[in-house]
Amino acid sequence: MSTSGQEYAPTNLETPCLPKAPRLSRADGNTAEFNEFKRRRFIMKIESVHFHNTPTHGTRVRCAVLLSATFILAGSDKLTFAEVPLLINEGKVASRAGKGLPYSEAVTADITENFPHKEEFVKVGHVDGVKVSRLSPEVMLELMGVGAGIGGMGTERIRSNNKEYLISLQPVRYEVEGQATKLSWHFKDEKGIFYPSTINFLVIVEKETENHDGWFPFRLQLGNDLEVKVKTPSWRNPIVTLVNSLTKHEGWQFDIRGNYCPEKAALALRQAAGEEEGEAPVGLRAAAVDWLCERQK
Repeated sequence: MSTSGQEYAPTNLETPCLPKAPRLSRADGNTAEFNEFKRRRFIMKIESVHFHNTPTHGTRVRCAVLLSATFILAGSDKLTFAEVPLLINEGKVASRAGKGLPYSEAVTADITENFPHKEEFVKVGHVDGVKVSRLSPEVMLELMGVGAGIGGMGTERIRSNNKEYLISLQPVRYEVEGQATKLSWHFKDEKGIFYPSTINFLVIVEKETENHDGWFPFRLQLGNDLEVKVKTPSWRNPIVTLVNSLTKHEGWQFDIRGNYCPEKAALALRQAAGEEEGEAPVGLRAAAVDWLCERQK
């Protein structure tokens, strides 16, 4: 494996370096409030932005954005499911870092790659139970601490039903002609046993134009169909769904106007693409490693 990192080094891009990370703002222009995210139990931030030439086309420029997604949960709450949608908003973006600067023309860009690029699973334990099946008629029930009865005639058979329990992270790409790609991250823990509170992932953005010289400003949008489901200790309402219906608006966005700590995204991209040794700090397995190590002690 190559460890030089030259494949992803920017060449004469003259990309401005931002003094601080791009922050979430409201897509409708209104001021974003802390409570918007606290009520949804979710926040996202940018860890690194890296404009660079692609390894296959020396003059083609793309941008790697390293993001972190954090679930804001109370001590007794557990995540069961979340859908976090990202896409490129083609609105005008300031062409340089700083305030009071002219805006560029709308840039047509799209999400072309993501890491992890396929569904990841992590085993966090076993689900113990008993299967009771009745033949003629055939009925099968899962008894997981909840009483259930089986009616009808037939023969009963009882057997152990111990299974490995897996949580998952799944990237889902919606690619429709004439529309920007929608990349939706699905976080799944159906029984609410354990899910890492923070997960990193990489999003790769390219311009959809013949002119690929130089860096380009763009707007990365967190869609208004963001959804988070949380398991609570309440017996009256054990599963709480936190969606954007709390307040109707167009979602949130990051204005990307240059590099920010580019070495982090550059290294993560090289590792995720197999160009450099080491585990890329993206995805579910990377996020769960500390918890899994603690369990093995």
